[in-house]
Amino acid sequence: MKRTALVVAIILLVLFLGARPADAFIEFVSAPETVETGTPFSIMVSGSLSDPCWEVVNQRQITTEGVITFDVFTAYTAAPGVGCIQVLVPYDVFEEMTIPSEGLWLLRIIEHRYSPYGPEYPDQVWDVEITATGTVAMEEVSWGTLRTRYR
Repeated sequence: MKRTALVVAIILLVLFLGARPADAFIEFVSAPETVETGTPFSIMVSGSLSDPCWEVVNQRQITTEGVITFDVFTAYTAAPGVGCIQVLVPYDVFEEMTIPSEGLWLLRIIEHRYSPYGPEYPDQVWDVEITATGTVAMEEVSWGTLRTRYR
């Protein structure tokens, strides 16, 4: 009986104080398939943190030739030895972007995970292709000219 109680106590200590599952993961990315060059558009990255001890701490955007990298930084922010309830905590991150030139672009979302108390976690990468089209040339015409063109 004492041995069983000791084993249960050790398992509970490991679960609540030491062992943590992967901290977060991206579940969904909302981005347009086609955008107009030079026109701002918005993206949304949705994910889940494994418990309330993790949080989104920063985000950044880097544009290189043909690739826009959007970094989401998550970190374990609780003090050492503090146990957290194992419940998923959803998050949404929004960003406005602009594509500078026409063509096929890769939007690469990378979630960087950091914990000062545990092992290094691998980055999670999610790729989305976006086509950027040129701007449409506009021609000024009068209402009368439009009526005659389409009659």
